[in-house]
Amino acid sequence: MCEKPKFVTVDVIKSSAGLTRFSRSGVVYLQDCEVDIDGETELEKNKQLELANITFKNCSVSIKNLKIQSEGFINGKSLEFISCGSVYIENCNISCNNPGSDKAPYPNRQNTSCCVYALNSDLNIKNSMLEGSGLEVRGIIGDQSTVKILESTIKNTDNSGVWGRNKADIFLSKSQILGCGGYGAVYATNGATITVESCVQVDNPGGCGVFVLHEQSRVNLNNSSLSRNKWSGFGCRWSGGGTITNCNFDSNGQGAWAIRKSTIKDVTRRNNIVTNDFTDKNYEKVAFLFVDPLNTALGEKGLASRGLSVEKAKELREKEGGRRQNTKIK
Repeated sequence: MCEKPKFVTVDVIKSSAGLTRFSRSGVVYLQDCEVDIDGETELEKNKQLELANITFKNCSVSIKNLKIQSEGFINGKSLEFISCGSVYIENCNISCNNPGSDKAPYPNRQNTSCCVYALNSDLNIKNSMLEGSGLEVRGIIGDQSTVKILESTIKNTDNSGVWGRNKADIFLSKSQILGCGGYGAVYATNGATITVESCVQVDNPGGCGVFVLHEQSRVNLNNSSLSRNKWSGFGCRWSGGGTITNCNFDSNGQGAWAIRKSTIKDVTRRNNIVTNDFTDKNYEKVAFLFVDPLNTALGEKGLASRGLSVEKAKELREKEGGRRQNTKIK
């Protein structure tokens, strides 16, 4: 493992070579500087950065048209932003082969590897490709941050492609999440909100397309598709919630929905289409044990643990109309 250097303070960095000169054993830690790098103005040999970890603190950052490759640093981040008020990444290819050391569902920052980590920052990513091959590597993590991801692809990360945590606010639009793992390829915990608009998610080999955990965590999906996941398309528990409208769910191993009764009043579904449900034939045999909460005894018994009386439960069920009225099953 590389030794973590101290932060270095500089005024301005305008080139990849200028950034690399502050590398110590493949690791860069910079603070209080302005970074403006555009690969279009670089020599061909400088259009690609091979650094194990790059961290900016209290910086203004714009990086365009670069390829960034990271490996060999446990819990390393290809790009990490700490308290950065303005970050723009456009038309970049970011690859992280740094392994993460913690296999917990939501490890702390120090024990996490990823392509991009934003802590208390304002991050904008557009028209970029992010991928990871390191153990437990993730794509983009927003932590107490505002993150916008537009027209980008995140693929083949061992863990989640997009993870919002600690009240992060993430907007994901016209993007693809392909072959990303974890509890959810798109994952919200600890009060984070993720809005997904016109996106495609496919092939989580070990979990759900979307997974929501903890009180006040929300994922709002519209006009998107979630397909071919090992578990379900949309999973929700521990007081998480969300809104799913005009979405398609196809060929999910354990069905389109994995919504706990304790969260059902915080989940709204409208005009969704489900096809080829329960492709996991072993799970299909016991699927009746996990029927949609709105179609169980909820209306007769209420749900005291969530402050849901029988009357409120019946009102909710009538309002939602049951899964089969909100979802077209083909």
